[in-house]
Amino acid sequence: MEIYSTYYISLLLIFSFIAYFIATDESVAKYVILLAKMFKLNIERYAWMVKNHPRNPISKYFIWRRSLKLAEQLQREFENK
Repeated sequence: MEIYSTYYISLLLIFSFIAYFIATDESVAKYVILLAKMFKLNIERYAWMVKNHPRNPISKYFIWRRSLKLAEQLQREFENK
């Protein structure tokens, strides 16, 4: 149990220092907000890359299906004209 309490106390100290600097300096608060936004954007970027990467078999299937539907639609339009 000693290891866990030391871990939690060290985390409490780190976060209390960060909270102190945020409360006393406005630029640190802005920096922390920008870090949070950057973290969120990186998570969204990685999720987009996983969903839309051409080597992903699921996205490859959806691209193939969308292309097939577009080809069939274009073929119908050309036959009607």
